[in-house]
Amino acid sequence: MTTEQMTHRNRAAGASEGRGAGPWPASDHAARTRAAALAFAVVYVVARLVPLGAQLDERVRGGHDAGSVAAQWSADLLSLLTPVSVVTAALVLCIIAWRRSGLRASVETGLAVALAPGLAETLKALLPAVSDRAGAHLVIGSSFPSGHVAAVTALCLALLAVLPTSSASPSGLTWRAMLRAPVVLLPFVVGVATVLVGWHRPGDVVGGVLIAIVAHHGVRALTRRATTGPRSARLRA
Repeated sequence: MTTEQMTHRNRAAGASEGRGAGPWPASDHAARTRAAALAFAVVYVVARLVPLGAQLDERVRGGHDAGSVAAQWSADLLSLLTPVSVVTAALVLCIIAWRRSGLRASVETGLAVALAPGLAETLKALLPAVSDRAGAHLVIGSSFPSGHVAAVTALCLALLAVLPTSSASPSGLTWRAMLRAPVVLLPFVVGVATVLVGWHRPGDVVGGVLIAIVAHHGVRALTRRATTGPRSARLRA
C-alpha cells in the first residue's frame, strides 16, 4: 500500500470516528479506564471496609418508607429494567452504531453494554464485604456494585457515543446537546430508585456507575489499540 493510500484511509477512518464512536485515541480511553477503576476501589474501601462509611451507607438505604409513593414509583421503574428490555436497547444501539460508524463501533457498543452488568454481578459474588446485619465479619456476596445501575449507565454511555455531533436542530442545538442532560440523569434516577426500594446503598450505586465507565472506556481502549497499534499498521501496509 502506498503512502498516499494509507493517508487517504487514515483520513476516512478519522471521519468515521467523528461521526459516531468518538475521536479519542486508545491512550485517552485507557486513562479514563484507570481513573474509573481507581475511583471504584476507593468507593469500595470507604463504603464497605471503613466502619463509619459502611454504617452511613447502610443507614441511607434503610431510612425510607417502603410504602411511600416514591418507593412504589421506584419499584414500577425498576420493573421495566428486565434483561429483555436491556438486551433490546443494546441491540438497537448496536445497529445504530453500525449504520453510523461501522462494525467496530457496533462491536464496541455490544461488548461494553454486556460487560458492565457482567462485571457488576461477578464482583458481587467475589468481593468480600462487611455485613452489618450478620456482625463484623467477611462474607461472600454483597450488593456492591449495583448491576441495574451499571447496565443503565452503560446504555446511556453507548447512546451518547452514537448521537450525532452535528446536524443541529432549528434552535441551533445538536441532538447530543439536547439529550445529554436527561441521559446523564437517568442512571442517577435509577440509582435513587434502587435505594428507595431497599435493594442498594448509595455506595452500590456509585460503584455501578464506575463499573460502566470502566467497561465503556476499557473496551474502546482495547479495540483502538488493536486496530491502530504497530502490528495492525504493518498488516495494513
